[in-house]
Order: sequence, then structure tokens, then C-alpha cells
Amino acid sequence: MVALGLALAQPVAANDRIVSAEEFQAMSEGYTLHFEQFGSYYGAEQYYPGRQSTWKYSDGTCTEGEWTTSGPNICFAYRDQFGVQCWIFSERGGEFYARLSDEPPQSPEELRLLRRDKVPIGCPAPGLGV
Repeated sequence: MVALGLALAQPVAANDRIVSAEEFQAMSEGYTLHFEQFGSYYGAEQYYPGRQSTWKYSDGTCTEGEWTTSGPNICFAYRDQFGVQCWIFSERGGEFYARLSDEPPQSPEELRLLRRDKVPIGCPAPGLGV
């Protein structure tokens, strides 16, 4: 699932609208975004000021990160991974999706935003274990 380096963005499908960095920041900062893939829960990410975040995997483990932009890509660097992972966030039919930037539009691998809330994801402080 890790895309090393900054991948070039694949164009979006005709009925997709790319979410800008400003829109992404407005919809994420101060919120937790929950994602699914193939109809199953995938994970959640809690966003903080200064483009900081905490990703919680579906197995309950967490990692700290930060995001930046590269063209239409929203790129994440996490402390437990090497390299940068870039995503295209888009809106289609009133729903939001995320796909790795090197995947084709409407890829079956894309994530769907299940919900957005202000509930903390409940990760332990670094070094304390689960």
C-alpha cells in the first residue's frame, strides 16, 4: 500500500471532481475521517492543525504523520514508513474517495469516506504500547 516517492497523478474520471488542498484541509482539520475499502472498514485518520495527523489502522495500531501537497496530490509522510504516500481525493456523486495517485481513476483499490466526526481515534501516546 505504500507508494514510495512522489507519484504523478492519474487524471480523474469525467464525473470526479478533485478536492483541492484548501478543501481537504477544511474538511479534515479538527476531524477524524473514517474509510472503507471493498465494503470493509479500512482505518481512520485524525487531523490536527499544522497538517499533522494520526492514522489508525484497522488492527488498532497507530502512526503519526504530516501531509503536504504536490500538484493535486495530498501526500503523507508517516514516522513508521519510508518515503511519501500520495493520494488523490475526489468527490463523486456527493461522496468522497481517495486513491493512490498512481492508480487509475475509479480504481477498485480506492477508499471511500464512510464518515467524518470529531471523535478522537484513541491511540496510545508514543512509546506506551497498546
